[in-house]
Amino acid sequence: MWIHYYRVSKTFVVAVFRGVMKHNTGGRASAISYFIFSAMIPMLILMIYGASFLVPEPTVEHLIDRLLKSYVPQMPEESLVPATIRRLAMLHSAIRIIGILGFLWTTIGGFVLLQQIVDEIWEVHHRRSFWRQYLVGFVMLAILLAVTVVASIFTAISPALISGVGQLLQLPWLGLLHFVAGLSLPVILFVTCFFIYRVLPSHTPKLLPTLVGAMFATVAIYVSRGVFMIYTHHLGNYQIIYGALTFVMLLTFWIYIVSIILLLGVEVTAAIEHIRESR
Repeated sequence: MWIHYYRVSKTFVVAVFRGVMKHNTGGRASAISYFIFSAMIPMLILMIYGASFLVPEPTVEHLIDRLLKSYVPQMPEESLVPATIRRLAMLHSAIRIIGILGFLWTTIGGFVLLQQIVDEIWEVHHRRSFWRQYLVGFVMLAILLAVTVVASIFTAISPALISGVGQLLQLPWLGLLHFVAGLSLPVILFVTCFFIYRVLPSHTPKLLPTLVGAMFATVAIYVSRGVFMIYTHHLGNYQIIYGALTFVMLLTFWIYIVSIILLLGVEVTAAIEHIRESR
């Protein structure tokens, strides 16, 4: 029995390693990180703009601030993040149709590139047409917007809801609130990774490999976030080298790491599905 599990694990690790070497994960991640960096501000504006129609703007602003603080490691000039979110929230009322179309084109273009790279990892021979790729990119953007709206609504009602549940079950509701709030951010990241792995490929993966790949990416991002914080605060003299550009350089480096993890999640999903099909 143990020998069987060892052989399966060895086959899995070898398949992931070969996939990483074959598909040049590091090089692909650099291309994705460029699009993530360039599309970050347009995507945040679209999320604030779209969600504010259904949820009060301060709630959306608070949620996005919490998301960024949860996923992005603490860096020098970390006050720049909430200040930027506040400026974006102030700008959304001035956006016109041309600006919205420009933001959509920039953001969806990143999803189109990610689709092409994911198809290369899956080695799909019959890919979607040009227009279908942009349609799927728009669907992914709509999913992110829906997740933002649902999470914002949950953020707004969770204190009262958890207070009632805590009183009903005779539990300390404040501790329960902190637990649920801390759990909601990894859940949002997991759901996002799941839809990326499930929706973007031209070949629709099976459910179980997709869940495992999304879980791997979620855990890996949080683990690497802690390691990255240790590195930047204790091992790297970035402020001496880059000065005022320290935050930008570290953010770019972090986005590159996240891009590698996202593609590793695709490799994990593909390896599990191929192993299950070959048995």
